[in-house]
Amino acid sequence: MATIIGADAAKLAGLQIDLLQKARQDQVTLDHLEWFIKLSKSQRDMLSGADLSKLKSVVPNIDWKATYKELGIAAPCALITREDDFWYMPVTEEVTCDLIIKTLRRLGITCDLYIENLDADVRENDRHPKSGVYTVKMRRRIEADEEFKNLSADQLKERGHSGITLLEQLLLFLGYYVTTKQYLDVENWTLCSGSRYSVDYVPYVHWDPSHRRLYVSWTHRGYRYDDLRSREAVLL
Repeated sequence: MATIIGADAAKLAGLQIDLLQKARQDQVTLDHLEWFIKLSKSQRDMLSGADLSKLKSVVPNIDWKATYKELGIAAPCALITREDDFWYMPVTEEVTCDLIIKTLRRLGITCDLYIENLDADVRENDRHPKSGVYTVKMRRRIEADEEFKNLSADQLKERGHSGITLLEQLLLFLGYYVTTKQYLDVENWTLCSGSRYSVDYVPYVHWDPSHRRLYVSWTHRGYRYDDLRSREAVLL
């Protein structure tokens, strides 16, 4: 083990003091340090010096192997990992909405659903793993894409928008939680415009920080407002 001496020791001591101060001010938590450990070198280079408060603005890559392990499913052999601004999410045949909800509940996440059997109720999807394993890429964002706020599912369809499905959104939520112990969609609602609960209704997903629970509900396909936003999901 290398010995830390001289200037390096002084730098480490300064870093520890800075960390304690920021922790007392609630600027950085142990969860943020866990994020830091999982960052790539290029992402770590974005953090200047010991400014640990910047960790809050860094969105980590998702550990899909760990996520699939929690699901009790073997992860795909070929996982795409790139150092860019996107998540690359693999979706295998065994993944279902109900399995993800059961896994979230086992991990201590309260899930408030408009109906318990989501797979049976949401029958129309732009993509589904029953047709075979696939990968979609989405922007690395805690909140759904701001570019698509105040746009209804009908308007998005007219634009040829490729929106996230309910299954994909739930899997993304699980993957982000497994990796970071944090939550997606804490300020806005993700419109799952790639799915239909019925002819006229579209599901959406939202984490409520006040009640500490995940909500899965639905809205009319023509309804739109600023807090309801789709995530673009591009099939690779």
